[in-house]
Amino acid sequence: MKDESASPPPPRKPPKSKAKGPKNSGGSARAGSSGNASSKKPGGSPSKKPGTPSKRGTSGRRHQARRDASTGRWLSRRVIALTGGRWEYMNPNEQIRFVNLGMLMIFTTALAIGSATALAAMATHRSMLAMLPVGLFFGGFVFFIDRSVTSYVPNYRNVRFVTKKSAKTVKAPLGEVKLPSETTLEVKKDPPGHGWGVIGPRIAIAVVASLLVSEIVLTYIFQDLIGQQLDNDHGAQITTAQERLDREYKGRVQPFQREIDKAKKYEGKVADDYAARERQANCQLQGSCGLAGAGPLFTEAKNSLDALRQQKKQAHDAVVKAEEKNQPEIDRLNAERDRRKTKVVSDTGAVKGLLAKEEAFWSLTKSSGVVLFFRVMLALLLLAIDLSPIIYKLSHKAEVHDQRVRDENLRDRIRSFWENLGDDTPGGGPGGGPPDPATALKEQMQTQRTILAYLHRQALTRLRQRAEEKMLRLKLRQQYEAQQRRATGKQATVSDLNARRKKHGA
Repeated sequence: MKDESASPPPPRKPPKSKAKGPKNSGGSARAGSSGNASSKKPGGSPSKKPGTPSKRGTSGRRHQARRDASTGRWLSRRVIALTGGRWEYMNPNEQIRFVNLGMLMIFTTALAIGSATALAAMATHRSMLAMLPVGLFFGGFVFFIDRSVTSYVPNYRNVRFVTKKSAKTVKAPLGEVKLPSETTLEVKKDPPGHGWGVIGPRIAIAVVASLLVSEIVLTYIFQDLIGQQLDNDHGAQITTAQERLDREYKGRVQPFQREIDKAKKYEGKVADDYAARERQANCQLQGSCGLAGAGPLFTEAKNSLDALRQQKKQAHDAVVKAEEKNQPEIDRLNAERDRRKTKVVSDTGAVKGLLAKEEAFWSLTKSSGVVLFFRVMLALLLLAIDLSPIIYKLSHKAEVHDQRVRDENLRDRIRSFWENLGDDTPGGGPGGGPPDPATALKEQMQTQRTILAYLHRQALTRLRQRAEEKMLRLKLRQQYEAQQRRATGKQATVSDLNARRKKHGA
């Protein structure tokens, strides 16, 4: 039945005509019935002059502002999606915080991509463009590690489900109506914890990745000092290697050289004895050590000189033989040593990889306190930059968002538990699982029939009571009216009483 009290909708107003200059001055459908574009509106001002700015500029700016706002919302939602948050569960303040969190994650991911690409290029001696896939892989790893921390919401602890069956009976004047039993579910839970057991390992992995990124960046910052240290280490390494080769070949040459030295030493001793005997003979002849002339000392010295001359010749021959025997081997070993020294220089000069730079950086750090200070400070700064999304997430709790996510997870658990109750649930299917629709509909109809029968009996009882009350009220009214009629017939009026008094008094 239609509601007559509702007022009819107001009639739609006809569209207002818009004047567009001389083109519509002769009359058109847009100009209405007046046919004059320059006519005045009732109670209004005349149409604008050609030099007056129209209102379309303002509406255009409004449309542009709406487009800009929609674009900003679209970008904000995409940035929030990167963090793992849900836009519809956040209040405006949390949306701003999650946008900041998403931008921090983008910056740290870009830093990780650049650092990993540089590390791969440095280790493989290839271009950074060729190693860009490695950087993208590492950047994606860092991004999803950060996202696993920022999107984690601790759930309620110790969630317990308690089911209770209750049979209801409804009292009625004609008896009690027993309704089908209902299963109620009570949920008990503890407040959510911090979840350090879950996010702790993820934070540890993020710290290791951040330390690696900071070390690569520091290597590029101190590359000039590292280059100088590499040159110093290169020279020291060459010197150490050459000294080691000298010691090695000295031990190999020594047995051959010892035989030659022994022969030369014996030759020198014989030469010294020969020179001493020769001085003694000359001393006797010249008379510097006694009478001049060939005496017994001269004769003894001359005999010794002849023997020593023979020994000297034999010793010299022994030296020549030893050199002829051992010198070629000595020359070969010395040439081999020189070749290995040259190879050491070339091999050491080719080592310019990542490990060499790290060793040079470590040596530079140990030798210079200034480098140590700046290395520690910059490492802490880069570590804070890499961990800024995690720090921001842990220091800015999204209470509304997290509470709604927890409640939704709890609702899902309740729904899953209720569906898995099986036969214990009203209308549950055989063998567990969700309720059978046909059985559930049958029980629902049976419950409705029971309730309708109870309501019908209750309505009949009320109608019977009202009829009895009406009959009783009518009977009482009739009795009262009869009593009133009898009382009116017997009762005298005041005038009659006065007349009686006068009569008796007279």
